[in-house]
Amino acid sequence: MHNEFVYAMTESFVWGHDIADHFADVGKMVELGSGSQREISDIMLTCYACYDGLEDQ
Repeated sequence: MHNEFVYAMTESFVWGHDIADHFADVGKMVELGSGSQREISDIMLTCYACYDGLEDQ
């Protein structure tokens, strides 16, 4: 996980927000060059999480 996400999650927690409400761990399937598929982990962000991440930059 990138440091930016860790920082934003920590800041959200400090401010009293439930991290799971704004940073959802999800998996999605991606197609490989051979035509097969593989699941990768990803993070879905709410508008609040996006704004919070941009605000800190």
